[in-house]
Amino acid sequence: MRFLARLTERLIDKAAEDGVFDHLPGAGKPLPEKTRDGAVDAAEEIGYRLMAENGAIPPEVQVMRDLAAARARLKACDDPEDRRRLMTEVSRIQLRHDMMMEQRRRSARYR
Repeated sequence: MRFLARLTERLIDKAAEDGVFDHLPGAGKPLPEKTRDGAVDAAEEIGYRLMAENGAIPPEVQVMRDLAAARARLKACDDPEDRRRLMTEVSRIQLRHDMMMEQRRRSARYR
């Protein structure tokens, strides 16, 4: 759970630096109290809600989506040269995904 909290904080900090939250409705007003029966603390709940409302997703999820899209393009491709290029792209994205998951496993081991 600490991994998700750190990831959430990093995504929120990055979005704030990029000015994503500057023009949201209700800017400058306190957030309403809303928790999921104590499943997470209030700070995490706010982070999750902000991410969900603004379409933010963890990088691992985006890589998985990219991989699925690349595999779909490969499956639909008939041209041998394009298939070769797409196979390289799928391999590259798969490697990136595997590296992200390995990093997640290693960081979870040292908590």
